[in-house]
Amino acid sequence: MNIYLIRHGETEANLVVNASPVLTEKGMKQINALAKRLKDIKIDAIVSSNQERALLTAKEIQKHNPVELVVTEELQEIYRLIIGGKPKEGTRPNRFEEDKARAEDYWKKMSEWKYENVAVVCHGNIIKFLLSKAMDAPLNYFNTARIDPASISIINLGKDKSKISVVNDTAHLSEELLTKDSIYVE
Repeated sequence: MNIYLIRHGETEANLVVNASPVLTEKGMKQINALAKRLKDIKIDAIVSSNQERALLTAKEIQKHNPVELVVTEELQEIYRLIIGGKPKEGTRPNRFEEDKARAEDYWKKMSEWKYENVAVVCHGNIIKFLLSKAMDAPLNYFNTARIDPASISIINLGKDKSKISVVNDTAHLSEELLTKDSIYVE
């Protein structure tokens, strides 16, 4: 099974700390280019975080791939400390444990899917987590990797092993649509 890990388009929060996580004008253009890039791939299902930025990205993909869209809170962003990021002041108690357990559970669910190609639209830190799991690597393995807005990373998930074939592909974005210095809000 090929799992296309897709980060949502650029948001205000990707540019300015504490800004609203709504898609920017550039983010809307990014998701349009992303959807066009995926239109020739036979996607069996689209699974999306329930956060608006991811859901808008998923719905744009669905316009070109009219398949089932599954929306879940399980794909919400995870606390950056899980993947080796720095602590964030004001983080609720137990967030590390709760987010890590949620992400681990979702990784297990993914391995039971019966799809050939599935698009998973979510957020940067959870993508890094899933890439680390695919490599059976420490969770901080991809901490410093770039996962740009509207990027595609691909995991080939088999019964006994998995491999990563693509990380942070943004070839579908023109130079002016690239987000140069994205920040992570979680």
